[in-house]
Amino acid sequence: MVRLLGYYGSLQRDIDIMIVADDVKEAIAFSSEHLIPLEEIDLHIYTTNQFLELINLDPFLANVYINGKWLIKRLEVSVDKEAIMKKAKRLYEELCREKKKNTRHCLFLFNF
Repeated sequence: MVRLLGYYGSLQRDIDIMIVADDVKEAIAFSSEHLIPLEEIDLHIYTTNQFLELINLDPFLANVYINGKWLIKRLEVSVDKEAIMKKAKRLYEELCREKKKNTRHCLFLFNF
């Protein structure tokens, strides 16, 4: 089962797509069914267990690579997971109250 689909970026630069699934084969099948292969797409596939390991690292280490240059390597980011979950829940509830389209996508955050 695909647990999370995240994307960021733009076609002017590049697009990063992250797929988290219970099994790598499921993620690959999902990507070949639903994604159009473009040169500008960077695909990141994680199993649910790998993703949970990554988000539970404290501090989380971030790397920033833009236009062929490493701007930041191994930046330590302290993550307040409780604050993130509270804010995500609050935003989700606000979206539900406003009856916005695609609110169901927020559920992926709580699907683990």
